Amino acid sequence: MSLKDILVHVDEARACAARLDYAIRLARFHGAHLTGLYTIPPLTVPGYVAVEFPLEALEAQESNLQEQASAARQRFEVATGEAGISAEWRCEQGHYAPLCARNARYADLLILGQNDAEDPRDNPENAPGEVVLRSGRPVLVVPYIGAPKTLCENIMVGWDGRRESIRAVNDALPLLRTAVTVKVVSIQDHSSDDSQAPSDADIVRHLGRHGVDAEALISYSGGVDTGNALLDQVADLNADLLVMGAWGHSRLREWVMGGATRQVLGEMTVPVLMAH
Repeated sequence: MSLKDILVHVDEARACAARLDYAIRLARFHGAHLTGLYTIPPLTVPGYVAVEFPLEALEAQESNLQEQASAARQRFEVATGEAGISAEWRCEQGHYAPLCARNARYADLLILGQNDAEDPRDNPENAPGEVVLRSGRPVLVVPYIGAPKTLCENIMVGWDGRRESIRAVNDALPLLRTAVTVKVVSIQDHSSDDSQAPSDADIVRHLGRHGVDAEALISYSGGVDTGNALLDQVADLNADLLVMGAWGHSRLREWVMGGATRQVLGEMTVPVLMAH
C-alpha cells in the first residue's frame, strides 16, 4: 500500500493554514493527489421563529457561507499551486462528520484538525472523533497548535494487541516505511498479568517483514490512565507522529469514544493517526 490519494478538511479555523501545509508536505513527499474538502453546514433556524424569520436573512446567511467557501477554495488552490502538487477542490453542503466519513472512503488518508475551543471560528461540531469511528479509513488529526517541522520521521506506535491497534499499524505502513525511527510502545500497569500483555515481539517481527525497522518498548503507567501515559511517551521519545487504534462505538445514534481516544484527541501535541 502507498499513499496516492489524500483528503484534507478545509475550514475557517485559524489552525487550518498549518493543517493544509502539513497535508501538502505529506502529499508532495509521497507523490499523492490532494483533495480539499470544504463542508458548508446546513442553515438552522429554531422552529419557534422559523415562520417569522425573514427570507432576506436566510439569503444573507447563505451568501456569507458561499463567500467563505469561495475564499477557502482560493487559499487552497494558491497553496497547492505554489507547491506544484496534483490537487482538486470539493465543496459539499451538510453535516461535517457524515460528509468527511463518506468522502474518506475513497481516499487513502483523511487529514482533519483538532478542535480548538478557544477559536470562535472553529465549529465545535467539527469533532474528528466521530469521523474516525464511522469512516472505516485512517484519519490523521493535526493539533491546533501546529505540526512539527519534521514529517513523520520519528513515529511512535501505541500498541495493545487489539483489533484497532493492528488496523492502525497496517494503515500507517506507508508512513512507517519512510520513518527514521519507529518505537512500538505498550502501556502496562505494574499490577497487570504479564501473560496477558500484547506480544511486542510479534508486531516488531511483522513490521520488519514490511521493511520497517521498529523497536519495542514497554512503559509502566504507574496508575496513570492510558491516554496520558501515551502522551507522556510521545514527549519522552520526541515523536512527531503517534499511531494508535481508536476505540468507540455507536449508541442510540451517538458515537461514544473510549477514554484513551478522547484523552489523546483533546490533549494531543503532535499529529495522531487513528484507525478503528
